[in-house]
Amino acid sequence: MGEPLNELADFGRAIADVQDEEIRRISLSTEARLLAEPPKVGRRGPRRVGVLSLAAAAVATVLALWLWPRAVTFSVGDTDAVGELDEWIAAPADGAVPLHFSDGTSLVLAARARARVTGADQNGAKLVVERGRVDATVVPRKGSSWRLLFGPFQVHVTGTRFVADWSPESQRLTVDLSEGSVLVQGPALGGGHALAAGNVLEVSAVEQRATIRSTEPKPAVTTAPEPPADRDLDDAGAATIEPIDAE
Repeated sequence: MGEPLNELADFGRAIADVQDEEIRRISLSTEARLLAEPPKVGRRGPRRVGVLSLAAAAVATVLALWLWPRAVTFSVGDTDAVGELDEWIAAPADGAVPLHFSDGTSLVLAARARARVTGADQNGAKLVVERGRVDATVVPRKGSSWRLLFGPFQVHVTGTRFVADWSPESQRLTVDLSEGSVLVQGPALGGGHALAAGNVLEVSAVEQRATIRSTEPKPAVTTAPEPPADRDLDDAGAATIEPIDAE
């Protein structure tokens, strides 16, 4: 059995040698032809065409990168340093910390609040709030999408102004919406609840209860004055004057 295997191995090596020789012959033939051909006057040589092609490709690459949608970036506080994803940001007990995003959106962490930006793309960012109040002003843009997570609750934003306050101890979230609209999802909200400007949502994950109230002032209710006793009102509501008999 060993002899046929040896012969097969020898045959394989012979085929490989023939292939290597053919590749070497083609390479030498191509090199000799290029050296023997004189450059042709009045025509672009292959080198110039190659350089122009590479330059065009480089310009196209730079243009594509410049036009490609970029993820929003953010800075923390009054510094210009770019913020890092998944890095916890804690506001001190005596002051707030603003987060400035490259699209003009701002999220301000109130005193003692703690949060981190966990994701960002060209449409917006995702913020996880561990505790405290966030004052959000999201710039409305086509296709914009922002998500703020408060424990088991999510607030989906496209462009609006609101204040959200989250207590992890009581598992209670309050969302006070002043402009735009948001969608809040989580316990006691079914598939989610859309808030309009002027609405305040208070929801508890522990009690599984949600309430909504309006901050818009109610219009004043006016009552019509009582008609004089000696006058009757017709069906149209107009006053009629009874005739007086002359003596």
